[in-house]
Amino acid sequence: KIAIVTGRGKESTSYSLKTLLDKFDLKNSTFLEDESRELAKPNPQPLIDSIKGMNCISTLFVGDSMEDFIMAKKATDSGSNTIFCGIIGTSKNPQKKLELFEKNEAVLVLDSIHLLPKVLNLE
Repeated sequence: KIAIVTGRGKESTSYSLKTLLDKFDLKNSTFLEDESRELAKPNPQPLIDSIKGMNCISTLFVGDSMEDFIMAKKATDSGSNTIFCGIIGTSKNPQKKLELFEKNEAVLVLDSIHLLPKVLNLE
């Protein structure tokens, strides 16, 4: 099961992902730009709602910011087991982002989201 909880709006996400967006559970996805400001990252409620809506026991949340990391941690602290996967290759300073994620004990850090299928043994 795969859903999106993103800071972007649905229209801009759709523009970027095109037909790939059809692979996601949109009923349990949240496009925060289209929601009230109080749900903005790092508020974990949209992530928790997505997890509960898909009836998941454990979740992998992929993000490239500390707001994403904090959101995943808060979801876990609220009882929704969430493993954070940090992506550093999109950063202006990937080494500094790596150090930040490591300092905060991120479980998984990758240079690119394109490495995720290999790491998850899906290819």
